[in-house]
Amino acid sequence: MTAFEFVSINPFVGTNLRCPSARYLQTTKLRWKDGCGRTLTQVISQLEELKILAGSGRLLFPSTTNRDRPISENTVTYAIARMGFKGQMTGHGFCSVASTILNEQGYRHDVIERQLAHAEKNQVRAAYNRAEYLPERKKMMRDWADYLDKLKAGAAIISLLTRQSNR
Repeated sequence: MTAFEFVSINPFVGTNLRCPSARYLQTTKLRWKDGCGRTLTQVISQLEELKILAGSGRLLFPSTTNRDRPISENTVTYAIARMGFKGQMTGHGFCSVASTILNEQGYRHDVIERQLAHAEKNQVRAAYNRAEYLPERKKMMRDWADYLDKLKAGAAIISLLTRQSNR
């Protein structure tokens, strides 16, 4: 997400973000698919604020030393550590949490993987399947945003560690 680009912010149409292209990820083992995704109404105001902070550049999270380059993964790791989660969470850990919860909620693997911008590993399937699953992704992300809003508002959270210790 550090390499995401603003494409447009229009509260009447929705906000489009451009996924990172291979040029940003050539040195990593991740295989991301280029493309754009719609963003939910819940985050449009935060994106507008972020755009003000990011300035006139194209990136959501530009580096402070070179506005044409995204912040590094280490920047995210250090921010998480400063929030008190050193050794407990990583930037990719948030994707892992979302993927796990969405899989447990019954969303299809293909839909989740496309939303995470992961490329199909099966080369034959990748050559033929160009589906974006936009209606399913939109519903899934709306449900995810609603879930996060409930957590933020203080919804009851069951601690798995507490449940296990009561056995």
